[in-house]
Amino acid sequence: ETAGLVSLWVFLPLFGMLMIVIGLVFANFNALAMEPQGHVAGMASSLTGAISVLLGALIGYIIGQGYDGTMVPLFSGFLLCGLVVLAILLWVEKGRLFGAQAPA
Repeated sequence: ETAGLVSLWVFLPLFGMLMIVIGLVFANFNALAMEPQGHVAGMASSLTGAISVLLGALIGYIIGQGYDGTMVPLFSGFLLCGLVVLAILLWVEKGRLFGAQAPA
């Protein structure tokens, strides 16, 4: 048994693919968030970027404190953050996330 340890050669490609997907998702979410901003899209984009960096650093620090030599804290952090984001999206979109879209 490897006690939760993953080979570097297994971890790197999987984590690399995860980062590519996250990059695509973030770019699309930011573009969707800027759509209704119109003439203040630049300011809104700056604010979104600043908040993302600050929250990312705080959450990364918290997850990093749980490091125990395994991948468990990292992947637990991804799972927990993903579930929180999904809950926020469901709340903000008022159930429209998986249902029929309202006519424009």
